[in-house]
Amino acid sequence: RMMYGVIIKSKFVFQWTPVYSKDFQIKLDIGSATEIVVKAIILLDWDIIRVEDNIVVASTNGDFSSSNEVVIVKIENGNIQFTSKSLKKNICDFGNNYKRVEELWRTFKEVENDLLATDEIA
Repeated sequence: RMMYGVIIKSKFVFQWTPVYSKDFQIKLDIGSATEIVVKAIILLDWDIIRVEDNIVVASTNGDFSSSNEVVIVKIENGNIQFTSKSLKKNICDFGNNYKRVEELWRTFKEVENDLLATDEIA
């Protein structure tokens, strides 16, 4: 069984209120992808703010060494977009947004593979 929350190297973003976004190709329907995103967010111990038709919004749990980020997942036919935005008005995110996107994508894939192995999704 894979471990959730593996260590991911950072890519710094410099801008006022840093944002990092990345698209990935998927072969799932919107309902299945949304279900997996929600499970991945729960495994990462983030707070789910809202789940709508094809959008999931969550907040990460920052600690003294990092800020909170809001993570927005938009699912469309064959595509999933992860966007992480710093909640603090910093110029540099020190790689936190990149880490959140990559962490959520890896956890998404792990949950998807677990569900495929147990035939819980087709």
